[in-house]
Order: sequence, then C-alpha cells, then structure tokens
Amino acid sequence: MTFTAHPVRLPDGSLTIPDLDWDMSQHPLFVAAKRVLINHFQGELEGKTIFDLGCLEGGYTAEFARLGMEATGMEVRTSNFQNCELVRKTLNLSNLYFVQDDCWNIEKYGYFDVIFCSGLLYHLHSPVEFLRLVRKQCGLLILDSHFATEQPTKAFNLSEITEHEHLRGRWYVETPKGGNPKDDNAKWTAWGNAQSFWPLESELIRAVSEVGFTDIDLNAFQRPASEQRRTIIAK
Repeated sequence: MTFTAHPVRLPDGSLTIPDLDWDMSQHPLFVAAKRVLINHFQGELEGKTIFDLGCLEGGYTAEFARLGMEATGMEVRTSNFQNCELVRKTLNLSNLYFVQDDCWNIEKYGYFDVIFCSGLLYHLHSPVEFLRLVRKQCGLLILDSHFATEQPTKAFNLSEITEHEHLRGRWYVETPKGGNPKDDNAKWTAWGNAQSFWPLESELIRAVSEVGFTDIDLNAFQRPASEQRRTIIAK
C-alpha cells in the first residue's frame, strides 16, 4: 500500500487510506528535510526524536518514523487526529506516535532532538512567543512558513504593514467576525485565534535568531518567490 496523508471516509462511515501512485516521501519539503536530518546526524537517524507540530493527518510524521526516528505528531483538531490514528494503526510502526493537543502546550512533552514546524507558524497570533517555546524544546528546528512582503500582493489578503512583537509584518484574518475560531472542520485555519501575524521575511529570520538559534541555514529548500514561503533550518 502506498501511503498518503489523506485518509478518506467510506459510505459506511469507516476510514481508509487509498492506494495512490504518489506518497509523502516524494514531497519536495520532506526530501529536503530528510537531507538535512541525514547531514545533521551523520546518517544516524535511528532513535532520534522528532516532534511534528500541527501535523494534520500525519503524513510527514509517518515518513520520519519510516526513517527510523522516534516520531511524534501533534494535532489539535479531532477530525485530523482520528485520521492520524488511522495512519498509526495501518502502518503499525512502534516508533510512530500522535498526541491531540494545542501547539502552545509543547513544553509538557519534553525535549526533542528535532522539531518540524511546517504550515503552522503563520497561523499564530504571536509567532515570536511561540518560537521562544520551540527553542527550549529542541536542538534542531526545521521551520517552513509563509511571510509578508513590503509591497502588498494579490496572493494573500493581508493587512497594511504594522508592528507586532517588535517585528514588522501584516495581519491575516483566520476567522471572519462572528465565526468560530475553534471550528473542527476549518482544517486550514488557526485554532483559537481569529487573526495571525505574518512577519516580513527578514523579520522572520531575525526572530529565529533572536530567540536563541545561532546557526541558521536558508538554502535547504528554495521555493518560488510567488509562494511567499521560506524554509529555515536552525540550531
């Protein structure tokens, strides 16, 4: 069976993982992350711990486990977490774990060799505060996040430039006024905050440095400028 990160619900209500010709191990971000991990640990990944924050349905987490790492995925939404559990039971890997919790509670899960944070930071109201938490909990951070630009773009509906947490950036509305900021079905939005803050790219990099990461690599995975997204490797 080829693994995908998107379990589907059958007419009888049960969940299954379909066979596809493409799997998460081929995703360019995972390929880049794998290369970083192999270089950082000199090929010795067996038993190294990694925490995948906001893991959605567990696709990346499962691939890290397949590399031999002790891989834990954190997901807050119940519908996503149910899919994570299906992935765990289907793959039957003893080194694959999932927890259902808010990312702001990472401290209670202890220290990890690596934290993988993809597609999460730009959904947070206070990214710098969160990065401070992350710095305490890992030796290596693989961060992949959107950022704001000096000039407004059509790609994302962001506010005018302002300052928040001593960073220049723009606000993004996650939940329209009157909406539920903890909607379990709104899989691609924040959890608990109605708006999130996107620092400018240079400000995001500065924030990673200022919370205590002293070695920063910006070349592990290059994205098109139109995506307004940067992969940062920090230790």
